[in-house]
Amino acid sequence: MSATRHQASGSGNPARLLDNVAQTLKNTYGTMVEIVVRDPGRVPCAETDAWRVERVLIELALSACGGMSSGGSLELFARIHRATQAIPAVVLRAPGDYVVFGIRCDAAATGPRARGPASHGRTACPFGPAGLRVAEAFCGACGGDLRLNTNVAGALAELFLPVAVGAGSENPQWLAGDSVVLVVEDDSIVRNVAACLIRSLGYRALTVGNAEEALEALAGDGRITLVFTDIVLGAGMNGVQLAAEVRKSWPHVAMVLTTGYDNLDLDGAMQGDGYTLLRKPYLRKDIGAALDGALTRLQADAACMRSGQERGR
Repeated sequence: MSATRHQASGSGNPARLLDNVAQTLKNTYGTMVEIVVRDPGRVPCAETDAWRVERVLIELALSACGGMSSGGSLELFARIHRATQAIPAVVLRAPGDYVVFGIRCDAAATGPRARGPASHGRTACPFGPAGLRVAEAFCGACGGDLRLNTNVAGALAELFLPVAVGAGSENPQWLAGDSVVLVVEDDSIVRNVAACLIRSLGYRALTVGNAEEALEALAGDGRITLVFTDIVLGAGMNGVQLAAEVRKSWPHVAMVLTTGYDNLDLDGAMQGDGYTLLRKPYLRKDIGAALDGALTRLQADAACMRSGQERGR
């Protein structure tokens, strides 16, 4: 059985990612297999798209659950690992922080497949060879590694993935929290790329193609905390006009405006209005800095307002 991409997940938040995987497994196997999710706490996001991590974990988990003809349990977890030097069975390309996503099967889960021949020269385990190949290739492409351990009760598979740039534990809580970013872009390709980059940073992202659709989304979804909009949006209201409308009707929503036109001298005006301007082409780290700065400014403005109100009492 192949895994499907979770269009609705849209976040690198490890807790939400594990919940998505667990829900897929529960929908597939019902109560035959007990699925346990260990709370990862404040584990940061990995430097890759969340849906890709979900797909690999689901492939591994489905192959393990497929061997549980008599039932069993499967535990999903995530933790942080700081690599200062090479460790046995894990070949990490560089020292640093890694997010580790793990799947642990109990002893009852190690059925006939676990007693069969080893794959890839590894100790036999309940994870199918196809899933292992995909996981190994994925981890290697991300600069991490796959670790298998069948010396524990049952079997353990761990994906070591580099921590996302700017997603360390010292960053603001919203980076891996529930912030929803509304992406407004009339070019569908640019819109989808921007949304994927934003999701990989740990945010949830919604997408619309023009300012009118953006206003409808804001009116109908109170979770939106930031609007990420292009300035030139084709026919109708442009991004600057949209930003003014958002400020008037939703002052608690932060704004990031983007443009690929060098002849638009907007930096000073944007800063004066309290908006963040991001020039195209932008990189993932540029988006992260822009979102972080806009939300930090919004939080600071809200704190100043609350302080002024308290002094006025």
